[in-house]
Amino acid sequence: MTFEEIFKIPLDHTLKKTRERLKTLDDNWKHEEFDAQGQLVARYESWDYLTPGVSHNSGWRKVSPDGAVLEEHNDLPL
Repeated sequence: MTFEEIFKIPLDHTLKKTRERLKTLDDNWKHEEFDAQGQLVARYESWDYLTPGVSHNSGWRKVSPDGAVLEEHNDLPL
């Protein structure tokens, strides 16, 4: 599954990765969504953290250009 599918990005929008931090057990990403005219629509933060035998935490949030949280999910189906 791609980030475009996870975030339900419209086909005429563009998703640009602005940060990727991949570590052995802790990964996180930041993306920006632009509409067909090139205007910033939203920012996304996503994460996948694993502590073997203890816990797994993943999720993502969608934030408006002015910083308001629009959506938040406690699962990142990669």
